[in-house]
Amino acid sequence: MPTIYIRRKNKAQSLNTVSRLRLQATPACALQIFSEVNKMAQVDQRKHQRHIPSAKTFVYTSESFGRILDISAGGFSLQYIDVDSPIKKQENVDILLGNLSLLKVPITVVWDNSASASGKDSIIMNKVGVKFADLTNQQRDLIDFFISENTSVNA
Repeated sequence: MPTIYIRRKNKAQSLNTVSRLRLQATPACALQIFSEVNKMAQVDQRKHQRHIPSAKTFVYTSESFGRILDISAGGFSLQYIDVDSPIKKQENVDILLGNLSLLKVPITVVWDNSASASGKDSIIMNKVGVKFADLTNQQRDLIDFFISENTSVNA
């Protein structure tokens, strides 16, 4: 029986703790468990509070576009339809934040949650989390302004 260790940061004590789970798992199941654990760890590593935009917010790349689901000073999560042109690991994107636009914003994909679909006409919706990389002061100021003026509920 495999033992899986999960390392988490205990926010109350600011200490790293280790949890131990005992599971009977097939290799495919174990892979899914590790994927879920990895997602949990990424959520715990957030440095900025996420906010849900009250205005429609979109991201455009050279080959794709999608809708921002939540945004923070450090990055955002994005949902897009996969049409054989996934968001690249690192690229510059154009962001439409309500009535503000930011051009050539450098991002890095930090996680990718691709949904599987069945059937020949199925639409594949992907969700990715990105962090901002090397923003200019103007880009950072516009993002901060958008968050303060155009977001509603904390995510």
